[in-house]
Amino acid sequence: MVGVKGQVQQRGVERRQAILSAAIEVFARNGFRGSAINDIGARAGISGTGVLHHFGSKAGLLFAVIQERDRLAEVGFRDLADAGGLEMLRGLIRYARKGLEEPGLNALHSVLLVEGLGSDSITHDYFVARMGQVTRLLAEGLAQGQAAGEIRHDVDVDATAVAARRAPIDCRSVHDVSRRTDYQHLRLTLTCRAIECDGVPP
Repeated sequence: MVGVKGQVQQRGVERRQAILSAAIEVFARNGFRGSAINDIGARAGISGTGVLHHFGSKAGLLFAVIQERDRLAEVGFRDLADAGGLEMLRGLIRYARKGLEEPGLNALHSVLLVEGLGSDSITHDYFVARMGQVTRLLAEGLAQGQAAGEIRHDVDVDATAVAARRAPIDCRSVHDVSRRTDYQHLRLTLTCRAIECDGVPP
């Protein structure tokens, strides 16, 4: 039987998760600068002061939201990077389509990524480092594809990795999530077709 202390801790975990879910929705809709702590609290059913009790500041909440988004995406992306080659790119296409199942997280990523690349953003260093890490993983996977004979040897893996990584940024002006995902799907599909060797099964 769970004691009183355990029940209190469980309620704290549930409240924290409710705040994160609310923040994902509000940040995705308004961006970081346009979001108010009180609006996030109202969405979670608590006061703005209650939000700050759990996360300390609006910036602290933002980083918690980013970490939650990255946690949810990390396993799937790592598996794709480990697959390497064309399977990695095809997996990215499936990954983009899967984003439709989580429109809030999809929109959040696009909004915060573009906003976070501004030099005055508190998340600028985080996103620059994150993008560098993703680009390196993609380039390594593409190099695996060249070694396996799936990807042409004249393909610049570094430039192709940047192009694949930039797909979510380049479609930032498309506000409808399904259309934005279709655009990413098309970009990645065309990239895949452009670099594959002849005779490689689709």
